[in-house]
Amino acid sequence: VERLVVHFDTEFAHHLHNSVVLTTGVGCTDTHWRQTAFSLAHPIQVKKNEFVSGVLRAKRRKSNEREYDVRITYWKGKADGVERKEGKSQAHKHIQDYSLKASDSDTVYE
Repeated sequence: VERLVVHFDTEFAHHLHNSVVLTTGVGCTDTHWRQTAFSLAHPIQVKKNEFVSGVLRAKRRKSNEREYDVRITYWKGKADGVERKEGKSQAHKHIQDYSLKASDSDTVYE
């Protein structure tokens, strides 16, 4: 795994008879929002019965509400039926920080 690709779906339904959904998912109508790809500084090789798990946190900047600071924490584990949560001991845990700027035209962040 060298990159994580992120998309979102938002439903606008407050006080509407028919809700409107904005999606940036693959195969959907293009929007100006697009998907975003985050390159991993430490790519992970995954074998059968292994998984990659993690947490993505995005915080809007006070200086520009269209810009975000993003932190991705990720790790590899075995698919043994044991649930893993952030904060518990994960061997080889990686943390990466990104800065998403409103003016960026490229959607791949390194």
